[in-house]
Amino acid sequence: MNEAAVSTETPSARRTSLCLALLALAILGAVPPTTPWFLRLLPAVLAAGACILSARRARSVLAPATLVLGITALMAASVLWQISLALALAGAGLTRRYVEDSTVSPIRRGRVPLRLTLFAGLVTPGALIGWVILLQPDVSDLVDVIPKASLWLLALGGAIFALANATLEEFVWRGILQPKLTAEFGLAWAISLQALSFGIAHAHGFPRGLVGIALAGSWAVVLGVLRHVASGLLAPIVAHVVADSTIACIVIWLSRA
Repeated sequence: MNEAAVSTETPSARRTSLCLALLALAILGAVPPTTPWFLRLLPAVLAAGACILSARRARSVLAPATLVLGITALMAASVLWQISLALALAGAGLTRRYVEDSTVSPIRRGRVPLRLTLFAGLVTPGALIGWVILLQPDVSDLVDVIPKASLWLLALGGAIFALANATLEEFVWRGILQPKLTAEFGLAWAISLQALSFGIAHAHGFPRGLVGIALAGSWAVVLGVLRHVASGLLAPIVAHVVADSTIACIVIWLSRA
């Protein structure tokens, strides 16, 4: 790490940079597609601010700031969510390795605490199915993109989506952001902040709306605890795959109803 960067780092700069990155990530998902273009640029502006601040005064949190800047920029260019996450994670990984701190420990697989992993995974199907049945939300934007294909092809596509989306989102929120937040704010605040960001970022996802934010945010608390207890990402990825598989099944079922 650059010695000059270390000497000018302050806790307030690191915390401000992380909070700007979290806010940008949350707003990115909360802003509707019909929002005027200058408001849709707000997440990118916040992320750029976080990146500039990190580069100048908080080099040790440059990777998460770079990650969020990459996601917001790619999403502004209408790149698919999962591809945006993958490319931004690659950029953040290079930043983390060669710019932020070459001695930083890698993200670990960890263990799989059975009971907590089962709870985190199995609580989601009931919550998602209940949300659809009780609230009957409008998810036509998701249903309409399902192609007319055989059921086995749709099932294969759903499985690929579940594995890719779950893995990428876990690397973003619980893999990169949560450890940095823990170092700056402590574990309780870190889990709460990443969960708030995750929930708001899914405002137009599945589930959606205020109830969807509450459900996704509450579940992200469980995933954050699971990531801490497991000391790695494998367990939360497994639980997340279950949730995304349920979403894929529901959306496919609705498209064929």
